[in-house]
Amino acid sequence: MLLEYLNVDSIQILNDSKTWDDVHTALLSKIRELEIQEEIQFHFHSIPNQTFESLGQSILIPHFRSKKIKTPELFLFVIPKGISVGEQKIRLVLFQMIPENLPSLHLRLLHGLSSLLPQIFDELMVCKKEAEVLDVVQRGEVNMKPSYKNLNQAQIAFELQTDIELGLSEKEAKVRLQTFGKNVIEKEKSVPMIWKFIKSFFNLFAVLLWVATGLCFVPGVDMPELGVAIFIVVLINGIFSFFQESKSDHAVEALRKLLANECPVIRDGKIVTIPADEIVPGDVIVLAEGDIVPADCRIIESEDVEVDNSSLTGESTSARRYKSEGEIVLEGKFLWLEMPNILFAGSSLIKGKTKAVVFGTGQSTEIGQIAGLTSKIKRVESPLQIQLRQTVISISLFAFSIGVIFLILGYWVAGLSFVQAFLFFIGIFVANVPEGLLPTVTLSLALGVSRMAKRNAILKDLSSVETLGCTTVICSDKTGTLTQNQMRVVEVYFDSKNVSPDDLTKLEGSQLLIECGYYCNNASLEPNPLGDPTELALLYLASGRIVNTSGKRILTNGFDSVRKRMSVILTKENFTTAFAKGGPGEILSICSHVYENGSVVLLDEERRKKLQTASDASARLGNRILAFSYKLYTNKIDSLDSITESDVESNMVYLGHCCLADPIRPKVPEAIKKCHTAGIRILMITGDHPLTAESVGHSIGIGGEKPVVITGVQLDQMSDTSLKEWVRKGEPIFARVSPS
Repeated sequence: MLLEYLNVDSIQILNDSKTWDDVHTALLSKIRELEIQEEIQFHFHSIPNQTFESLGQSILIPHFRSKKIKTPELFLFVIPKGISVGEQKIRLVLFQMIPENLPSLHLRLLHGLSSLLPQIFDELMVCKKEAEVLDVVQRGEVNMKPSYKNLNQAQIAFELQTDIELGLSEKEAKVRLQTFGKNVIEKEKSVPMIWKFIKSFFNLFAVLLWVATGLCFVPGVDMPELGVAIFIVVLINGIFSFFQESKSDHAVEALRKLLANECPVIRDGKIVTIPADEIVPGDVIVLAEGDIVPADCRIIESEDVEVDNSSLTGESTSARRYKSEGEIVLEGKFLWLEMPNILFAGSSLIKGKTKAVVFGTGQSTEIGQIAGLTSKIKRVESPLQIQLRQTVISISLFAFSIGVIFLILGYWVAGLSFVQAFLFFIGIFVANVPEGLLPTVTLSLALGVSRMAKRNAILKDLSSVETLGCTTVICSDKTGTLTQNQMRVVEVYFDSKNVSPDDLTKLEGSQLLIECGYYCNNASLEPNPLGDPTELALLYLASGRIVNTSGKRILTNGFDSVRKRMSVILTKENFTTAFAKGGPGEILSICSHVYENGSVVLLDEERRKKLQTASDASARLGNRILAFSYKLYTNKIDSLDSITESDVESNMVYLGHCCLADPIRPKVPEAIKKCHTAGIRILMITGDHPLTAESVGHSIGIGGEKPVVITGVQLDQMSDTSLKEWVRKGEPIFARVSPS
């Protein structure tokens, strides 16, 4: 974070500074560009009066965004004796200048610095040299907890210069659209199709054949039939190669499709729907269930929001997001993508509704940065291309050398004229060119591409087929690649037994658990599956197994982050029943009885511990656990207004729990076994939870008996040398990693 933009030259210890002007002078001495100096002077005099620039009484972070710089510039000044700025005694000043078009980086740095600087303040004050300051910053970034502190809504509105209630004006939005550009992922700069077409006819081998073709028509050689044949071979081969390699799509284009087309925004205090590519930083957007998030944004209002982040993190389960004004929203080390009050472009709302203020659009979004990384991948020659190039050079040198030898022998020894000897040289050269090698290689590779296409593997280049034969390491995502990206109930704990979903209906009383998952649910399967993946999994469990679906829900207590459960009341025939689902601990806390051996018995301490142990054992396998309970109302409910949340969620009967997981693709374990037999190592890289990743890795044969799991936070703290050592040996699993 900070270390990325700091070096010894951008740090200074000011032992003799007494006033704010001394800091001003020190800063200007580090800036060479006159334009930037003038801009700093413009902002500098307003800094003591600016809002949200101080952390406590001793730290100041003057910051602004500038159109005159292209990369972030940060300068750190340590002032051991301190200087007076207003009513504060400032001893640490960090100047932050960010390019105008990167408000997302601007806010991310402020979130991180708000946590880092107070934690390393005391160590910085005793540093004697700039190099020591840099070491303290480096250690601080490794050890700081939490990773980010939260900025409140007033700070966010100030930094983005927007009105959270009224949004931007249409006039200001147009100005910002000119400044930040459209909210789109830039297209990958690719070679024009005409040049790709021409290139197909002029690789090194094709050039050799073109030369041979031309020589066939030299007067006196008299081999026009061979020349025409070689010409046709080169022509057909070039056309075939061009169309074969044009079938694949670009990765960036696939990412572009993840963004929304339209979005409701608040402009001049009114909600209007605009094209998503016209959204700008500072816009206040309104999202509801089923919407795709069009830009990176901070939640300012929320109601039971859950999002699908699988396009960014690979997590197969939904992530809860909510409004938070607290300074600390998460404890410990965590990634920016895990901030619970931020939504990222490309994710989608699967539940709830929210209002959020945009801070990142287009290429500055997280998904835009991923697209940028894919565009920067450098193409290198495949082993086959290298071998073919060496073969062509060798053949050319051999043919040329033999031709020259016979030219000399024919002219000096056989007594031929120079023209006759030269024609003999051409014949020797053409005869040694393997005209059939190029189409043979192309057709062989094309057959390989065709066979792989039937297995849903698309290759951009024909030569990549052969490259696969040289593979020693395969890096694979988990969700959707090794697994099916479809949450399903894989096991059910009911009546003190672990059973499969297919065997559940054989147990007496199992309809209660199935009905609980069916009715205590906000998802739907018709006309298309929509809702939380976990709730959809419960509907799939009930599909074909539930006997009676005539119940009518009359009261719902929605899930929230405090209770961590959901409850409903429904009427069915002559019965009124309450159902609740949630985490095992949360459901056990509202139960006084348990369903056991076909009857309801008292939930004593021994049974409670047994049920908790059973759910913990299931969780250790990497499953997501949902527990269920119910309660029958013997008397008719006259008024729902008199029923409180605590009335419903008390004295319930514990039914059991479901184990939910993203099922492994059937052929994956066998494929990994074959890779291991061929000497290929598999590295799993996922944004999912470490425990889940470890469980999946163990079940499919990655990492051995005790897989080594490296988290994204550990990866950030690891040196390049350490990372290379881990990658060189075994099969470490990388979990909770950020794609950008």
